[in-house]
Amino acid sequence: LFTGPSGCGKTTLARIVATRLNCLDNSVIEVDAARYSGIDAMRELLIGAQYQSLGDSRRKFYIIDEAHALSKATWQTLLKNVEEPQSHLYWAFCTTEAEKIPETIRTRCHAYDLKPVKWDLLAEYLAAICLEEKLHVQTEFIDIAARKAQGSVRQGLVYLSMLDGITQKDEALRLVEDFEAQT
Repeated sequence: LFTGPSGCGKTTLARIVATRLNCLDNSVIEVDAARYSGIDAMRELLIGAQYQSLGDSRRKFYIIDEAHALSKATWQTLLKNVEEPQSHLYWAFCTTEAEKIPETIRTRCHAYDLKPVKWDLLAEYLAAICLEEKLHVQTEFIDIAARKAQGSVRQGLVYLSMLDGITQKDEALRLVEDFEAQT
């Protein structure tokens, strides 16, 4: 169970865990629970979950993103599979609202509560991305992106891409503020 604010890396961390468990790309299944929250969609998913993957890795790794959106009945359908998963099956639940995950599920999971990234660490990360990707973002603008992202790595990356090639501070601030106003 990965919990934390938006953009802090819950789904990314779940993907990393899947990789560390030697789950290949074709055996990592991501489900957006906000779109597929119903019991019928989950039953269909569980039918496929009972079979091992083909190929070198027989494991399957299901990432349920926005898990708080699942209905109570859907959680009841999942309970047995979470409680006693088959040996080839792994579940990762990602949510911004941990309190909406039923206690019966939470007590059967390893829980990791992710925190927003401090702005100075985020600025270092964004600067490294600029070097790696050969982006042209002034150091001052990297700091702006890191501060405005408020601990969200994803939001920092969005700002970074917006600021690539911008040379004027007032234009950089306007772009970031206009984007904030739209969201």
